[in-house]
Order: sequence, then structure tokens, then C-alpha cells
Amino acid sequence: MVQIQDKLYDGNYVGSIFKIFGDLSNDYVFDHNSVIRRINPPKCEKCGHQMVHNGHNSYSRKNLGSLRIGKYKCPNCNLNVEESKSSWINLLSEVKDFYGSFTLQCLDQNVSYEGIAKISEFIIPRGKDFFENLAKEKLSKIELPPINFEDDILIIHYDEQHPKRERTQKYRLTILDGKSKRPILEELVDSKDNETIIAFLSSISFENKCVFIVTDLDRRYPAIFDEIFGDDHIHQKCLFHQNKLVLSVFPKNCTLYQEYIKYKFLNIFYDRNEELLFLENLIKEQESREELGLPGHREWKKEKFQEFREFLHNKEKSRRRQKETLPMNSYDQTLDNLEELTKFIDNDIDNDERVSDKLANKLRKRLGQITKDIKPLTAFHSVPGAPATNNAVENYYSTSLKTNHKKKQRTDEGIVQQLKISALKRANMLEKPPITFIELINKFRAISFK
Repeated sequence: MVQIQDKLYDGNYVGSIFKIFGDLSNDYVFDHNSVIRRINPPKCEKCGHQMVHNGHNSYSRKNLGSLRIGKYKCPNCNLNVEESKSSWINLLSEVKDFYGSFTLQCLDQNVSYEGIAKISEFIIPRGKDFFENLAKEKLSKIELPPINFEDDILIIHYDEQHPKRERTQKYRLTILDGKSKRPILEELVDSKDNETIIAFLSSISFENKCVFIVTDLDRRYPAIFDEIFGDDHIHQKCLFHQNKLVLSVFPKNCTLYQEYIKYKFLNIFYDRNEELLFLENLIKEQESREELGLPGHREWKKEKFQEFREFLHNKEKSRRRQKETLPMNSYDQTLDNLEELTKFIDNDIDNDERVSDKLANKLRKRLGQITKDIKPLTAFHSVPGAPATNNAVENYYSTSLKTNHKKKQRTDEGIVQQLKISALKRANMLEKPPITFIELINKFRAISFK
């Protein structure tokens, strides 16, 4: 262990000095002039004669501190030698690691390089280019660990996002591992035509295993997947996107009966029986009021819809407290509910004045689409643990390029950089600073003491 000569040191600095020179042996001393050198000079590499101390060289870093490194001179051949600078280099490397981790954390929180530079003025001033070059260097050295495909059926999610580079539309293609929720592959492209998607998906080898792939409802996907995977794939269409299509059919201000029809559609895949029963009771109450000719229908309807919303909200809070999700129907129950809904639409809608012809046509069209897509909409029942929605990749998107104005301001390089930062975060590789700022400053204060 390096020796420390007695001087007017604050006791807190001693530990920092030992950390800096901890790899040096007892042959070294950090003297009262803040010079690191050997107690006994080495022998000359040229002539073998014993060298003598010959002052020092000073190395400094602006706004941080400096270190004095001893020099030796051979009295026989006049050869000048400087002590190793490894301690100084290691200390500067710590500064680089600190700022590198700090920069990536800021970028993950959507702080611009200019913003990082302004924040650094409160710590140690550094320019925007310093942080930009540091981030590029650090990201180029980090390699994401590979994802091992161990299961016989590989569950993956595929989706596309549409960021903009200034006014130029770009497309982000993503394949997400269904098990680890980590991105397997991401790419920023100029087009999302069939050829681009096929080339993107074909660039990954899935080791000849069956692929369970979850997507949104894009009509192009079945033909694309058939071309890439053949019969060795199972395609699941996202039920969340499907239910969004159902909701888009109905007007914003529904009647009670229209709300009832809406929940009969939502009840195909998810258990909505309690909601349907609640609405049935409200409809019966409404019919009784109409028969009695009671006034205030509009106020009554507003009040009952408020009760229904509170009922839904309380059910959601209960599920969250118990960490449960919305219960799903079994495969057989799904088919039964679809058949029941088909009969309801065919027999009751046409003769019901509460449903306009325009809405009735939309309902038949949506029901026809669900009936046609029932196989990919229920594919998750055939694979244990398979997801029914593409929410995993949607959540991943929302935590990477999440705000619209940010997506429009980035360059191509900036978008790709943000994608890698998001992938590192998913892999728990977005590290915190290895040392605190106070500890770092104490090291420089310790060696710069005069």
C-alpha cells in the first residue's frame, strides 16, 4: 500500500487517496508536496545505474484538479524517466464513466444534449458536444446480451411506430420477446411496405421453431407471415385493438340500449356479464318510466350513466387492489357469445327503433369482421401463457419515444440512439453512476492539496 507523508490533510481525504493509489505497492509515497513517486528511485533501464529524484510533472483537468507525478534522472547517462501515469488515467476514466452514465440517464428522461450541458453548469461546466460524443462512445461499446430461445414455441410481438425526423416520416419496426419483454430487433426505415417488413423479419433466425406472433389488425400481416414462416407460425391479432374498433362504431353519447349492445360486443372475448346485467336493469327501469310517463328523462339518464361509470370504476379499482386483470372467456364461451350476438343482431336490430339503419349496418360489418377473424383472435387459447394483446410492445413504445413533439425533433441518429437506450433499460443495463459526484470531487481535492 502506498505511504502518505504527514501533512495538513483533512481526515476525510485519506480514504480517497488510498482508493486512487490502492494498486501501488509500499515502494511508493504520496509526499507532502502532493507528488506520487517511489521512495527509492528505480535503476536506469539504459545503463543500470541507480537513478535519483528529479522533480515532477504536473497534470491537470480544468475545474477538477491536478496530480504531480515524480520524475527520475540517471546521473550516469542523463536519462530522464517519468513515473507511470496510470493513477491519473484511471481517475480521468472514473470521470468519464460518471458523465457517461449521467448522460445516458438524462437521455432516457428525454433531456436534450443542450439541456444536459445547462445542467452541468451547476456541477462542472461541459459543452453540448462533450456529452454527445461521450454518449456515442459509451453506446458503441455496450453490447446487449443475446436472448436465448429455449421454448418450443417462441412468443414474439411485432409492431410499428411512426416517428418523424423533422418533417420526414420514418418508421420504427420492432420485434419484442414475449417472455423477457426485451426487443429482439429494432430498425428505423423509410418505408413500411411489404418488402421492407419481409426483409426485416427474415433477418432473424428463430432456429426453425414454431413462432407465436402477436400483432395489431393490419390486413397485410397474414400473407406476409405465410411467406416468411410458412406453416410454422401462429398469428394472434390483438384483442385490445379489436375492442377499440368496436368502440369506434358507437356514438360518443350513447343511449342505454346502445351501451348495452356495445357491451354485448365487448363480452365476446372478455367477461362482461356483470356490466350487461347492470345495463339490463337500467333499461327495464327506463321502460317502466316511459310507460308511466314520468318527466325528467334527460336528467335521469345522466344520473344513471354516472352510476354505471362509478360501477365500472369500482370494479377496476378492485381488480387493481387484487392485482387482477379483466377476466377472459374460455374458447367455448367465446364461440357461444359470438353465436348469441349474431342471433341478437339478426333478429332484434332490424325491428328496433332504438337503433338507426346507419348504426345497424356498422354493427353488422363489425360482427362480420370478428366472425371472419375469430381464429387469429382466439389463437392464444391454443398456447399456454400466450398473450391475447399486443400491449407489451405498446408499453415499450410508450416508455421510449413517448411524446409526439420529441418524435418530430429527433435526427435519424438520435432516434436510433434512443432505441438502444430503451433496449438497455429493458435489459437492466442502464447503469447508475459508479461513483457519486462528492466522492469524485474528494479524490481530486485530496491529490490537489498544497
